[in-house]
Amino acid sequence: MDLKTFTLRAIEIIKGTLIGKVILALIAGGLSLLGAAPYFDKYISGILNEYLSIETSDPSTPIGISLIAVAVLLAIWERKNQITIETQRLRISSSKAQKPIIDLCSRGISVKEIEPQKIFFDIPYCSGKNASAYNVKLDNAVITPIEGNLTYTSSFGDFFPENITLSYETGKSMHYSLHPFSLEKALSSYIVVKGTYSDADDNTYNVFDIFKFSEPTNSWVRALGNEYLRVRRFIQDTVKCV
Repeated sequence: MDLKTFTLRAIEIIKGTLIGKVILALIAGGLSLLGAAPYFDKYISGILNEYLSIETSDPSTPIGISLIAVAVLLAIWERKNQITIETQRLRISSSKAQKPIIDLCSRGISVKEIEPQKIFFDIPYCSGKNASAYNVKLDNAVITPIEGNLTYTSSFGDFFPENITLSYETGKSMHYSLHPFSLEKALSSYIVVKGTYSDADDNTYNVFDIFKFSEPTNSWVRALGNEYLRVRRFIQDTVKCV
């Protein structure tokens, strides 16, 4: 990289900031005072005489060098600030990237009738792309609205075994069948998943998801708003949950 390219690149980097404009102004003033630019007699001398009553006839070498030195010190200070900010941003980004997030695998929940009045549930969970989840302990229940009231069709009580690890590529399913149970009731029920998991540093995180079947999308989606709160309150009133 030649000197001209380097100079243009440096100006491009700093010209957009307030401190960059100050640095450029100091450098320009210093070069003018050194006689490197034809602005001394026409502008600088006039300004000094008009506003400060200082008569000048020749560029001042000490003042010019001092201005350039101040500009260099400001540039170094600004660069150190940029490095500090970038380091903090990378540290925060790295910290966030290390926290695993678990959710339904891409294929989603499957609920289907395998025999008359026998419904099969498959609830697959995977970790996100950023990090694997360790010691995953998930449990689920099926809660069905009957005559305006909620009731357990299938209760909590069957956690994953110990030391289950989830990654983005490798998931783990909770699957079982309920009998007697109709597909119509199954699709009007809520599937609740709760439990815990850890990251690589053994920090523990909670899981509490409530899913319902959406006819428009023909898939299981998260319950939201009042519907979510109603089911959560029902669970809190009946079992100790996260």
